[in-house]
Amino acid sequence: MNHKTNKGAARRPSVRVVGLHAASRQGREDTVRSLLENGTDVNETDYAGCTALVIASRNGHHSLVELLVEHEADLDRGDNLGCTPLYVACEDGHLEVVRVLLSRGADPSAPDYAGCSPLFAACCNGNCDIARLLVEHHADVNQASRRGQTPLFKAAENGHMPIVRLLVERNADPDKSTVEGCVPLNIASWHGRVDIVNFLLESGAAVNHPEDSGRAAPLVVTALENRTDIASILLAHGARINQADSHGETAFELAMQRGHVELGELLLAQRRDIRFDAVANKSSILYLVNMRGFLTGLPWLPYAEIKHITAAGRSLSDAAARFPRVKQLLDAEDSIMRYSTINEKTTKTTSRKAPPPPQNNNKKPRRSSDDKHAHASS
Repeated sequence: MNHKTNKGAARRPSVRVVGLHAASRQGREDTVRSLLENGTDVNETDYAGCTALVIASRNGHHSLVELLVEHEADLDRGDNLGCTPLYVACEDGHLEVVRVLLSRGADPSAPDYAGCSPLFAACCNGNCDIARLLVEHHADVNQASRRGQTPLFKAAENGHMPIVRLLVERNADPDKSTVEGCVPLNIASWHGRVDIVNFLLESGAAVNHPEDSGRAAPLVVTALENRTDIASILLAHGARINQADSHGETAFELAMQRGHVELGELLLAQRRDIRFDAVANKSSILYLVNMRGFLTGLPWLPYAEIKHITAAGRSLSDAAARFPRVKQLLDAEDSIMRYSTINEKTTKTTSRKAPPPPQNNNKKPRRSSDDKHAHASS
């Protein structure tokens, strides 16, 4: 039998420590006090790396947290994931535990191994009271996780407007981006958070990004999720219609590809010179009809010339013989033109003034009320 010890294996906790952790989980202060007074190590961990203080904090036992701290429990010792007692208390919304830990000197910005701070955890669940308490104890409002997500980003993503307001008032950077290049305004636009989008813009968030930033502009995000209401707000704040994402695609191109007609018409109403020959032909009518389907390309016919060419120099007319869907498009164009002509003629005809009806000379004309009054006065 091999009696060698695996150095990477966790050491089995003693019976006393198991008892201490069980009592801490259940909030049994008398049992915890007795174990500590009889020499049980207050900072001993279980298999998950949790101390009694982490366990008590996660379960919201604030008076027990006081007791453990009085017996020199390590305030900032985290579990195997790096989650400190303060972090787990913020994550689970235990305000009184947070208050106790901060008053005893817990680090308000100590992150877990993913780089997430206690303030980040509070923003995830929308607990504004805890977020405010952390900020009052000088938690870093711009501290980002390893993915580059800040507390403001998380609050905007989850729609927690009171926390968004709190963080911005405490100088949180509204334009700090994640590793993927996403900013709070983008994520709020993606999820349709109208109130947060308005607030961020009024607070100075950039509606456009530098062309070389490699980040998707907020307006491009609205096209991905068909957020016409958000797009209207962004356009009112000066969003550039032709700004492209990292793939070279604009909001209008994405709206066309995805069949978001209402959003596409909104963008066209802002700028009529939008081109239909985008990068990789993805906004050409030929591409839309052949690759995306007849109905996807049809709504854009009134805005594009039927002779529009692709990047390869091929027009719709040239492609009609090769692609049945293109012939459908051309036939539809003819139908639309005929309908428009007929409709125009009908409108002109109905708009002409009708001739007066013929007078019946055998019938005496009826006097008006003015004539009656004139006759009476005479």
